[in-house]
Amino acid sequence: MDPVVLFPESMDTALILVTKPFSLCKLAIMFPLKIMFIAIHTWIELLVVTINFHLNMFWKAMVCFVGLILFPGRVLTALPREKMVSFNSLISMAFLDKIFF
Repeated sequence: MDPVVLFPESMDTALILVTKPFSLCKLAIMFPLKIMFIAIHTWIELLVVTINFHLNMFWKAMVCFVGLILFPGRVLTALPREKMVSFNSLISMAFLDKIFF
């Protein structure tokens, strides 16, 4: 065995033996960190969706409530307009009858 050939092989082996524990340590630390970040991200998304859902429900309830409050006013303002439209249509029909007959 030639020492020139054995030296690079022994250096490769030594480098692997020295760096492997650090690699395993990095893996042991990064795996739980990734799981923790996924869990935090999931909880934040769940919180945002929950808040948006409740705000959406509150907004729809407010729209319905305001619609119910304003409905009688809309009906009361629509009745005179409906009477006026009916009256104007009767006048128009009488005018057209007078012209054509």
